[in-house]
Amino acid sequence: MELLTHLQSDQHVAILNQYYKVAAEFERLGDHAVNISDIAGKLAEGNTVFSDACKKELAVLLSLIEAILDDCEVSFRDRNADVASSIEPKVRVVLELVDRLINNHFNRMSAGQCSLLADTAFTNLMGEYKRIAAICSNVGIATMIRVHPDLADHEHLFFETLHHQGDARYNRVFEETRKQYFELL
Repeated sequence: MELLTHLQSDQHVAILNQYYKVAAEFERLGDHAVNISDIAGKLAEGNTVFSDACKKELAVLLSLIEAILDDCEVSFRDRNADVASSIEPKVRVVLELVDRLINNHFNRMSAGQCSLLADTAFTNLMGEYKRIAAICSNVGIATMIRVHPDLADHEHLFFETLHHQGDARYNRVFEETRKQYFELL
């Protein structure tokens, strides 16, 4: 009986710890929103604009990030493990999209199709989106721990295992998301 009480107590601590982590993560999201606003303000101040091709690609990336943010909200609010487990493969697609957009941006700059003045803003924006994706990953993991407290202290290993061992659901969500958003580029 004492062992059961101890295990239950550890599970409660793990769950409360996840609430604290997620509150901090949501606060960090606000910080990144301010940073993005600052980047936009500096672009406007300098009358610097991204090319139409860049704007189109950024809209695709932003659309996926907004979908992941929605998943974060639903998964955490509803303690929905299915939605939470779909966040990580989508975050992986964000990282691939960022890499593609950076490559496309450099190609456009080399061809003289994109302003060199916009390069710093673009690079900073990509960093902000990667950080937002990482925060979403953390919220997904915290939600999984709320639903499955036994994952506490092993959460990153859990998602690495899904990624590297080819979990069917993880791979399906990744492939569907990748196809959906890369086709929009």
